[in-house]
Amino acid sequence: MVSMQDYSSKAVKRDNEQEAAPPISVTRFLEISGISQVTFWRWENRGLISTVRIAGRKYITAAVMAEFNRRLAAGDFAGRTPNPHALGAQ
Repeated sequence: MVSMQDYSSKAVKRDNEQEAAPPISVTRFLEISGISQVTFWRWENRGLISTVRIAGRKYITAAVMAEFNRRLAAGDFAGRTPNPHALGAQ
């Protein structure tokens, strides 16, 4: 039988690991994820992903990457973006 204490200690351990992990640069994140700079810029402007600035460069923390991966698995980024120009041409 698993107790609630086991679950909470695992959550604390996971949170501590995320806090201890160094942030990665946006450039490296784009290389790993395979998304384009433009897509990242759009998602950042819409508040779908957040960054921190360190010495003038943008970085992503482990906690933000974990949240991004969770939302990606949930399908939050799936679908098509409407093209207003294409809609007007019909």
